[in-house]
Formats: sequence, structure tokens, C-alpha cells
Amino acid sequence: MSFYRRPLITVAIAAAALAALPAHAWKQKEFVISFWSPPPPAETTAERYAEIARAGFTTTLGGNGINRPDLNRKMLDLSRQNKMNAIVLDDRIYGGKAANVGAVVKENSHPALEGFLVMDEPNASQFPALRATVDALKKADVKRLALINLFPTYATPDQLGAPTYDQYVKQYLDTVKPEVLVFDHYPFLTSGDRPDYLENLEIIRRHSLDRRIPFWSIVQAEGIEGAYRSPTETEMRNQVFTSLAYGAKGIFYFTYWTPDPGAEKHFDGIVALGGKTRARYEWVQRLNEQIRNLAPILMPLRSQGVYQIVPAPPEDARGEGSKNVNPLPKGTKALSHPLITKAVGGPATVGIFDGPKRNLFLWVVNREPNRYARVDFRFNESKMRQLVEHQLDGEVSDNLLRTDLKFPARYEVRLGPGEGRLFEIPEYSR
Repeated sequence: MSFYRRPLITVAIAAAALAALPAHAWKQKEFVISFWSPPPPAETTAERYAEIARAGFTTTLGGNGINRPDLNRKMLDLSRQNKMNAIVLDDRIYGGKAANVGAVVKENSHPALEGFLVMDEPNASQFPALRATVDALKKADVKRLALINLFPTYATPDQLGAPTYDQYVKQYLDTVKPEVLVFDHYPFLTSGDRPDYLENLEIIRRHSLDRRIPFWSIVQAEGIEGAYRSPTETEMRNQVFTSLAYGAKGIFYFTYWTPDPGAEKHFDGIVALGGKTRARYEWVQRLNEQIRNLAPILMPLRSQGVYQIVPAPPEDARGEGSKNVNPLPKGTKALSHPLITKAVGGPATVGIFDGPKRNLFLWVVNREPNRYARVDFRFNESKMRQLVEHQLDGEVSDNLLRTDLKFPARYEVRLGPGEGRLFEIPEYSR
């Protein structure tokens, strides 16, 4: 979803233009925490950007009227003053306009510049124009990121320009060859919750691993009248920790500054339309602090698999489990891994990751954003001797396994609404 639109643009790519281009050289070095919709031009001030930095953001993003050289320069200067990077939106290249790239790169040269927002939610017919623009950016400044955000799974085939979402993502990767895979998905409707949120994360996770590029997730932080409700703190927390369990290396919030009412009537962004910070700002500030505490651990991890734990179905009057229950969310898999012999409880998402030092990591996330949950794990004793927790405040626990009990490789994880907890198994025996 976007409040910044441009008409469809198609461009033929000449083979000669692709010859002798430098290899893509942008590499993600640190976990990215950013947002959609910065303060508007009149609020692009030192005070406002200090406020952004205090909320724990690492990177600012153009838009919301910040889309021309003079305003971009101001955003870049203020971001650098507050030790943040910036991704610039420039109307002259937005939507896929390769011919203007050279001038735009030259005018936006700045120490804080991370890259350029090239397109939001493109149709597949725009991929050739985007490829030409990305290649031109790489030729002009190989170290800058070309950021393109993809549609979610609930977009229609007409919006996607492809028969299925999986084909849409694959065609994008084949054509544009991006350095990071970015998507949005807003699950909290006024009429209920979307059923395909985890399926969207799994499709993106799989393609990210196949192409060996990171992915970033844009989460819902506001409401839109007639379509989306305003998420609670625990619903925002659930989106963030679930994205991390699937392996996201960046989190963007939609939106930071509540946009002016237009065709879409936005409300309850992180900062209100008039600029007032409320409880929502403090929610995000806490979440961002927790992400930053764990970010050095998360960055080198590689997703091995993501699984779901579901509560046992209710028994009928005969003491038998219901035969009509299909508790697995759409597009997901039940937990099955050599490390874990049994897991009872939930509902929970378990992300399993390979670490850099023969270690294994587990993200355990409460899939229910409005209730507490617990999971009783039984681990394979032949594959582990320790279980430690990397806590959200940055501290590391002692070994959580009890060697004096009959079942030493057992641990019960208790989870608050939407909460995630990160565990490590040192020297995991594969």
C-alpha cells in the first residue's frame, strides 16, 4: 500500500546498455530500522530528526513531500547530524526513469546517503524500466542501494501483472536483480485479520534465501478509515517479532508521520498528523531498542526453517480430539526438526537459524497478539548440552537446562501477547 503513486512506465532495455556494468556492490552491514512517511517539509527540522533518532531508527526515508533536491539535502544533513543514514526519494527517477539517474546521483552525493527509493509496489510491466534504472544507479554509484518495495500476497493479479504472487516475486528477482527484497503486508483490517500474513513471509523468506539477498519487512503501524484498524502495541510487537523469526534483516513501519488525508484517510501513525507524539511513539521506541540490542546477533544468522506449534484441538464429549480442526495458518508447516522431539502448547511460531560458530538459534514467537502463551519443549539430548537466552534488554542468561532432572533437555517458554524470545544452542551437534 502506498500514498505515493506514479503512472505505469515501460522502457525497452537495449542490450548494449547492460554491457560492462559494474557488479552490484551494495551490501547490508547493519540491521535497518526505518519507516514510511517522514515529517513533511515544514517539519523537516533539527528537533524532529532528533525525535526520530530518539525513537531508535537507523535510517530515514524520503516521501511525504520530501522528494526534490533542496528538501533531500536537508533530510540528509539532519540524518547525518543524528547518526542516521537516509534513503532519498527523487521525483526525477522515481518509477523507473533511467535517463535522469546521473544528475540525481550527483546532486544527492552525501555521507549519509544509503540509496534511493526507486518504486513502491510496481506492476510486473514496470520491471524492465526498474532494471534499467537500477543498472544506471549501479553504474553511477555502485555503493548506493536501489530500494523497491513489492506488493503483498493479497494484491490482485491485475495489480501484480502476474498470475500468482510467487511468479510475481520470481519475475521481479529475475528481471530487476535487486540487492535486497522488500515487501509490505498489513494484516489488521477493520473487519478482522488477514489469513495470509505468514504465507507472505514464507514466500519472501524462500526467495531471499534462494537469491542470497536479505529481506526487509514493512509492518502496519497505523489505520486507514474504512479499511484498516489501528494496531495495538501487542499487534505491532507480533508483526516485528514474527518478521524476525522468518529472518528479516530490516523493519520499516507504515507510517511514522501520519499523512495528510487524501484518497486514503490515514490515522494513528507513530506521530500524529499535527506532530504530537503519543503512546504509539513509545511503543515503537521500546521495540526499536529491543531490535537494536539483538541486531549484532541477528545479522549473521541464516534461516534454516520456520514452523508452527498449535494447541491440541479441543476434545469432544467422548474425549476425542476434534477431527474438523485445521489449526495450521495458511502457507505454513508444523514443527518437525531433529533438535526438538516434542513441543506442546502454543500457538507459536518457531524460526530456526544456523549461527556462525556451530551454534543454532531459535526464535519463539507468540502467534496470538492478544493472549499469553506457553510452549513446553523437549529437546534431543544427543544434539545439545546448553540452552541460553539472548534477552531483549541485551543480557544473556545462564544455561537454562536442568541437569538434575529426569528430563534435562526440557524447557518451558512463557510468552506475553505477541512476544518473541531468542534462544541459542551453543556447539549444536548436527
